[in-house]
Amino acid sequence: MRFLILLSALSVMANSAFAQPGRVSAPVVVTNAPSDPVPVVGTVKLDGSAAITGATTSADETATVFDASIEVTTPLFANHFTPVLDVSGYKEVRVMVNHGSCSPCGEIVASVSVRTATGRSYQLDVFPVNLAGAGAGSFNTRTYTVPGPGMVIALRATAAGTNNSVGVGVFGRAN
Repeated sequence: MRFLILLSALSVMANSAFAQPGRVSAPVVVTNAPSDPVPVVGTVKLDGSAAITGATTSADETATVFDASIEVTTPLFANHFTPVLDVSGYKEVRVMVNHGSCSPCGEIVASVSVRTATGRSYQLDVFPVNLAGAGAGSFNTRTYTVPGPGMVIALRATAAGTNNSVGVGVFGRAN
């Protein structure tokens, strides 16, 4: 009997601690430096209303993997390569190419290959740099999901006697 009364008393004290009428919830402030965002894993559920003030930063950032100009000259169909780009930390990679300058201009083809950890190469895509015809200002872009650990982009001219400068940008998204 003494044990049952003690349990009942504990139950009443516990319930009164959770239901305290007249208490107003206070805002909670979490402050982290932009270089150290608050990690969020899974689903976040907010009951009631929440106000977020100030700058918010998520861990979803885009990083520049490669950004350079590549001279694409003859001989005809000779490939001009980027170095092997480490894209292992990215879920999605965007490849952007633009025809910067040329004299004389010619059609340019881009070829994207994946390099495995063992060094094997697999062709992923081939596309023209010149969407609107040969010449400065032409461009193209492609996005690849989980492309592999390494990536190489090859550029080649399809007409003899051309001299082209092609900008290549590769950007990765981690999540």
